[in-house]
Amino acid sequence: MEPMRRFILGLRRYLKVSAGLGPPALALLLLLRLSPALAGQAQEHPVWQAFAASGATLLDTEISAWSVLARDFLDFPQLKSRYEQVARALELDPALLPLEATEEAGFRQLQAQGRRPDGTRVVITLQSLDRQVQPGRVYPPEAYLTVRLLQEGPPPLLSREEERLRQAAAGIGRAQVYITLTGALLPAAAANGAGAGAEAEPRMSEPRVSTLAAGRAAVQAVSAPPSQGSWQPDLRNRLAWDMLRRVDAQVTDWLADRNVLSVTAYTPRLRQRLQLGRKAVNLNIALRSAEDGRQLYVVVGSPLIVGEY
Repeated sequence: MEPMRRFILGLRRYLKVSAGLGPPALALLLLLRLSPALAGQAQEHPVWQAFAASGATLLDTEISAWSVLARDFLDFPQLKSRYEQVARALELDPALLPLEATEEAGFRQLQAQGRRPDGTRVVITLQSLDRQVQPGRVYPPEAYLTVRLLQEGPPPLLSREEERLRQAAAGIGRAQVYITLTGALLPAAAANGAGAGAEAEPRMSEPRVSTLAAGRAAVQAVSAPPSQGSWQPDLRNRLAWDMLRRVDAQVTDWLADRNVLSVTAYTPRLRQRLQLGRKAVNLNIALRSAEDGRQLYVVVGSPLIVGEY
């Protein structure tokens, strides 16, 4: 049964049995009823499917978008008007967010940060650059928009958030949207079959997100006996292939050293893509082992991972 139909049937059932409940109690019942349907929608997204194949515990999710607003040096009223449109499209009241303005010679910026009702942190930045002349080249005036959605905990509805952000951030052209999921895994989980899609137990402290990247988190693993081994290259490689096979992805580049494996790939199951030379890519997987070799950081991004990992 499709998620929307399950929601409607659940709504009808709870309206019948909860006529005597107040709004908070009714809202809680609806949320509990919706949870399986929402989780199902999140799991349908190829980026989530690749991440889930690792068996890692999800720490945080970042969905960001970038677009060109205008080929002009916009003033602050123009930037503010565009900011208000974006904020409302993302379920934020622009009047309630602190708006910071920065101006220098040939440069203007507006930035606002806040949280949506669901707890998602939102960062909206608008920048405008005046015409610049450098030796041998002239840069025309332009205005840009970047939007970041940061969420800790369970995965959001990736397909819905991706499309909503793409529409909200659209400028004079189509917005480029980036998705990054970050998690961590102990080697024992992969040895027990977590790499085939099993769910790892949470073993992390509260994560922190670095600038522009959901790819770095402060995690603390439960001590593992030395007999459990460490993240050797062959184990990392096997995990990466499990993730790629889950979404029918073909490898375009494979880079590895002692602690880090980075794979770029293409899968027809993702609509967007970037052209890197003659290669089309839309999936990026990074596996980085901790210094003690016991903890593995799992990062999955589309079309590429934004920032550090």
